[in-house]
Amino acid sequence: MSTTPTNLIDFLVNQANGVKGLTDLNLPSIPHQYIQPIEVRIDKCKIIPQDSNISIPIIDFTNWDDLESWGFFQIVNHGMPINVLDDLKASVHGIPINVLGISTPTPLIHYATTKSFTTISSKIQ
Repeated sequence: MSTTPTNLIDFLVNQANGVKGLTDLNLPSIPHQYIQPIEVRIDKCKIIPQDSNISIPIIDFTNWDDLESWGFFQIVNHGMPINVLDDLKASVHGIPINVLGISTPTPLIHYATTKSFTTISSKIQ
């Protein structure tokens, strides 16, 4: 299929194809809904120079192959207390799988509810 669906929202959301489904269409151009207007795009000339007194953290994605092969990454020193993260995980894990299935378009709900990942590196199983 190489044409834009007539109802893009229906295709992406209601039929649960998502952006992945959109890329699988092999469209010749990006649908206008995904193009940011020029007036709101970042002006590269206005980015703060490195020699200024303002310190902005830099996230370096130089090695994209690692992101693709690993599929996930860890963010550290974000300032979020561990107990908040643990409470959030406990809340999510407390949602019954049948309820998750109602709003989740993927059959892989098990992976979202597994307890094999933890926020503390010493607890990684």
